[in-house]
Amino acid sequence: MTEKLLVCCDLDGTLMDEQLTILPETKAALRALIADGHIVYLVTGRMFYSGQVLAKEIAPGMQVVGSNGGIIQLGDQVLKNSMAPAIVAALTELSYAMALSLFLFGSQKVFYTATVPEYLHGDAANRVHSPNPDDYVQLSRDEAENIDEVINGIIVDNNEKPVNLTALRDQLTAMFGDQLLLSSSQPRNIELIPAGADKGHAVRTLQRYYGIDAAHTIAFGDGENDISMLAAAGVGVAVGNAATVVKEAARFVTDDYRDGGVANFINHYVFKGVER
Repeated sequence: MTEKLLVCCDLDGTLMDEQLTILPETKAALRALIADGHIVYLVTGRMFYSGQVLAKEIAPGMQVVGSNGGIIQLGDQVLKNSMAPAIVAALTELSYAMALSLFLFGSQKVFYTATVPEYLHGDAANRVHSPNPDDYVQLSRDEAENIDEVINGIIVDNNEKPVNLTALRDQLTAMFGDQLLLSSSQPRNIELIPAGADKGHAVRTLQRYYGIDAAHTIAFGDGENDISMLAAAGVGVAVGNAATVVKEAARFVTDDYRDGGVANFINHYVFKGVER
């Protein structure tokens, strides 16, 4: 395949494990795409700052979509779609009332209702965030409505007896209607994305910006929040460890990310022209 491609890759569970480990062959395949003139994006639910740090380590020249599509890097400009302050205030109140951990993300700041977990401190454990302590702000019920820089968020249930997240999703839908898109990347969380700012929207924005159609767009993912991205790409690929619903939404299923699924697909489909 010689025409220019747009290649969009989810991060956690698609390229990388919880220890921030990415296989050398995966890095090599993505770097080869960039060297060959293709456009390669990291499309992640992580905040934009985290995505930038990791993209530089994965493949120099890789650009970033952060916050599940809420922040889109287009060359030297960055597009942002912020969450309404009224929604921020309502989510904060719900978090305290139900004893759930709420995390809201700007491009670099983290707003939280519970005690900051260890993984949000600097580059500890399995997260990469700003080393500046001023970038961590605890939300109070009184001040939440004044926060206007939130891009996306996540509710996490760390209780010993977890609440019914299905019921909670129904409650959130009743509260916010079509103002928020809801998805999950793990069994105990609910991703909170402003309407019109999901990964699929981001991919379509990139297609328009670069003049690359869906037929020449490849997307890789493993979670529910990747489904819209796979749908926007003509070549939607689920890694082998993806959830069943994601595999059903994909055009192709490649190997598990621990077995180099993304690299294997790129090497066969792009560089050898073989459908897998």
